[in-house]
Amino acid sequence: MDNEIIQHIGNNQDIRALFKAAERLNCDPASYYLDRRGHLVVPGEDVAPEARTAIYARVRYKNSILFAWPKFGNGFADLPGGGIEAQEVRPVALAREWWEETGLAMPFTPIRVPDGHYEQRLNFYAEDANRFLQDYHQIFVAYDDPGNIPHGFLARERWSTPEGDVSWVPIDQIRHTPINRAHWPAITSLVPELRGVELAPASRFPRKLSPTAGQVSAYAPTPWG
Repeated sequence: MDNEIIQHIGNNQDIRALFKAAERLNCDPASYYLDRRGHLVVPGEDVAPEARTAIYARVRYKNSILFAWPKFGNGFADLPGGGIEAQEVRPVALAREWWEETGLAMPFTPIRVPDGHYEQRLNFYAEDANRFLQDYHQIFVAYDDPGNIPHGFLARERWSTPEGDVSWVPIDQIRHTPINRAHWPAITSLVPELRGVELAPASRFPRKLSPTAGQVSAYAPTPWG
């Protein structure tokens, strides 16, 4: 189980760092959860982990990628998307989440075959809601053009929605941007220019939220955070 959890997190150096952090927590690697900053968290005894599947879109326009800064994201950016609800098919979930996070209609209608695809499973701690997502199945689809996104939004660097902020980030600036660490393997897989590139440590960015007492039994930074 431990190898399955970490196999998509990053390169061998990343994996060694995770194991060292797990040793500091004195826990089995299968029992820890990754948070947005790349820290390891172990749930309290009374916490019931949840199962969840989510889908996200990596959309490219020239040399920029679209990111969403959800209000619940602790200041870290995600690729636009989110959880798939019960009885919801993937294209419908992606279109709904895309609209909620970007304020735009899904630009690939009808949903076309993506230009790239990446999936991973990991344990993830969503500290905004104090939710522990076990074997969290994340699906990422890539589109190498902006589809039917209105031209006005292609020329706009940043805009806001009720869910948070949305921004085009130039590819050469992404590694210096606060990015959800759980999304980084997908980003490096689906953005060829970033393959082998390390994300800047999250310690450069201030922490806005703290884990709720009683929910977390142990907590350890990694070289990422």
